[in-house]
Formats: sequence, structure tokens, C-alpha cells
Amino acid sequence: MMRVQLGCRLGLAIVLAGALLTAATGARAAPVAQGDTALDPGELFARAIAEADHDDLADAIADLDQAIRLNPDYLEAHVARGQLRLLNGDAAEAADDFAAATRIAPNDPVGYNELGGARLALGDNAEALEAYDQAVRLAPDNARIYYNRARVRTLLGDSQGALDDYSRAIELNPGFAAAYLDRGVHRSRLGDLAGAIDDYSRALDLNPNYALAYLDRARARSRLGDLAGAVDDYTQALQSRPTAEAYYERGLTRARLDDYEGAVVDYTLALDLDPSASAIYTSRGVARARLGDDANAIDDYTQAIRLNPADPTAYYNRGLAHGRQGDYAAAVADYTRALRRNPDHASATYSRGRARAHLGDTPAALDDLRRAAALYEQQGDEAGARRAENAIATLEKGTAADAPAALPAAPEDR
Repeated sequence: MMRVQLGCRLGLAIVLAGALLTAATGARAAPVAQGDTALDPGELFARAIAEADHDDLADAIADLDQAIRLNPDYLEAHVARGQLRLLNGDAAEAADDFAAATRIAPNDPVGYNELGGARLALGDNAEALEAYDQAVRLAPDNARIYYNRARVRTLLGDSQGALDDYSRAIELNPGFAAAYLDRGVHRSRLGDLAGAIDDYSRALDLNPNYALAYLDRARARSRLGDLAGAVDDYTQALQSRPTAEAYYERGLTRARLDDYEGAVVDYTLALDLDPSASAIYTSRGVARARLGDDANAIDDYTQAIRLNPADPTAYYNRGLAHGRQGDYAAAVADYTRALRRNPDHASATYSRGRARAHLGDTPAALDDLRRAAALYEQQGDEAGARRAENAIATLEKGTAADAPAALPAAPEDR
């Protein structure tokens, strides 16, 4: 059963029962016949809440429609119907209900707070900010409104304003774990990884099972180079909430630690949850290749290509695996496919030149190597440019028998 908390008196949940019905303005309308039972607007409201609590959203909205027809100024009914409409994906009609609430009770911050959420769902960020600004003026000590406004300010690019709002929400409610989490995300985006980790840790102090906080702290730790700490956090996140994303990211982190066997295990677990993720197949292929299992790596790259034929990376990696197996013709074909999708792929150009040299096609190999040297230089890769220039010199000076074997492989070809 879905527990719907359909209204929020600025942090105090309106449990949708009849207790708040007296807040509706205007006199009660005459009872309306419902089969053998006469229901007034308050009883319709109460029944709507019970229906919503059992996921009967359509019936709940229908009862609220009737309650509002009987009493057009029924504040709680407008707010509740707006929230149900928002749950139903109808943000435009939800906004209409919340706007009506602000007209009925212009000094009540609830309508403005809810209107901000509906406008946010509609993508009207500037108008959402206006609604939250008004809610803050009416309720300057409510943490939830500051939190909501911070999210809009983030979307509008007001980084400092968002940070100030998150901090104000935390000041007003030091137990607000979600505010710590989102302030941490905001700090991470601003490059303050140490501050972000502090916020994620505070969120976890408040909620030790907060999977998102573990996940975001893992990412921050990874960016700071604390890979072992990141793996620990990913593991904690997975214990609370197993997702393909967390398994995949832990696999990537384990690969950075050269734990390719662990990475393969994580990628496989991720694919069990999301078998359509081409990037995970590519990453598992790379890990298997690092373990010397080129045959299964090729299978993974092939699956990645099937799922995403526009991505040059899987073609390039499959070409490397074919080359290591000595199948240079297949390698050249895959490098060519990669280059059709990304003509400026310097390493694919270089590796194709190297494969063509192994096939004895020296003129084409030199063309590729010269092109690769130019691309590496344009892209600021000095080591790559030197490698290509050295390969050109080796191929020009060497004999047909020994020159190809002397050409250095690209760094990722191992």
C-alpha cells in the first residue's frame, strides 16, 4: 500500500483524514446523495484520503472534484487534489489547484510551496522560484521551503543562493538528512569535495542506511583518489540498495585498483540488473582483456556494439583484442568502423596503422601513423605524438620482417 502524505503544512504532514476540514473557508454546502448515503464536502474529502491511501487515485480525485464543486473555496481539497494530480503526472492541473489555494488563502504559505513544486515539474523554474520566494516570506523559519528553493536555484545556476538555502534549511532543522545530502552534491559540483564528504558523512550520521549518501560519498572519495574508501562506500550503498549503477561504479573503481577479477564480478552483477547497458559490457570487456581473456572480451564488445552500434569505443577495443590474437585483418576492420564514427580518434588511427604494418601494407600503415601523429599533436597528447613519430621512423628504416613487431602498442593495448 502506498502511504500518501498529500499536503504538507510546512514540514508538519497533513495526514489526510478529517482533522483539518475545519480549515476550509466558507459555509458547508448541503449534503450530496451518494447511493443511500448523504456526504458533505468534508466526508468526501475524508473518503478521498482513504482511497488515495489505497492507491485509488482516480476515485480520490473524483471525490475531491465533487467536494470542490460543493465548496469552491475548500483549501485542503484544492491542495490534496493538486498533490494527487502531481502524483498522476498532471503538473499543469496540479498548478491550477495550488494557484487556487493561494487565492483562497493568500497569507498561507502552503499553497505557494506546493505551487513551486508544480511549476518545477513543468520546467517553469523562474516561476517556481517566485512561488518559493513568497512561501519563504510567509514562513521564514521553515526548513523545507528553503530546501525546495535551493533545488530551483541550483537549476537556475544560482550556486551561492542554493548553498545559502541548503545551509539555512540545515540551521533550522539540524536533523534534515536530505538537506545535508543535497548540499553535499552541490558542493561536489562546485569542486569542494572535502566539504561534500563532510555533508555526506553528516547525512549518514542521521541515517546510517542512506544509500544515496554512501553512493555520493563514494564518488567524491574516488575523485579525491581514495579508491579503497570509495569501494567501502559502494559496498555499503549496495547493502542498502542494490543497483546496476552502484555495481558498475564499484567495478570501475576496482579496475582502477587493478582488481580486474573483482571488476568483472561487479560488472556481471550490474548486467544482471540492467542487461541493456552497453557501457557495462564494454567495461567488462576491458577488464577481461586485462586478465588475458581476449575471447570473452571480444564477446562483450560485440554485445556492446549490438546494443549501441554508434559508439566507437567498443569497435576500437574489439580491434585491439583481435590484434592481440593476431587477427590483424579483423583488427583493421574494427578500427575502420571506429573511425567512421569518430574520424579524430587518434589511437584508433595509430592502431590501424600498426595492424596494417603487420599485414605488410606499409604505405597505408605510414599514412595512418602520420595522421595519428598529427591528431595526437592537435589534441595535446605529446606522448602519443612521440610514439607515432617513433613508429614512423621505425617503419621507414626497418625491414619488412622486423619493423611491424617493433612498433609500440597504444597504452590501452595491454
